[in-house]
Amino acid sequence: MLGSSAAGLGCLTPLLIVGAIFVGRWLDSLFGTAPLILLSLVLLAIPVSLMVVINSAVVASRVEQEKLALKRWEDTATSREQSENDWEDGH
Repeated sequence: MLGSSAAGLGCLTPLLIVGAIFVGRWLDSLFGTAPLILLSLVLLAIPVSLMVVINSAVVASRVEQEKLALKRWEDTATSREQSENDWEDGH
């Protein structure tokens, strides 16, 4: 997916706007509505790209939180095993 990396996110907004310009100009010439469709699509491209950026940030945050939780769980399990081994060695 294009928006899954920082570089992809950086390219996404300009690509959406340029695409909206070309499609808007084509549709305006087809229907004779210049510049109504062009402006509508360009204005729509901005919040769409913002939603994609926010969604990607939320997903990346969840992934990092899951990694951190797994690491903490593994550290706790290792610490618990070490404590059990120390207790067994002492008795």
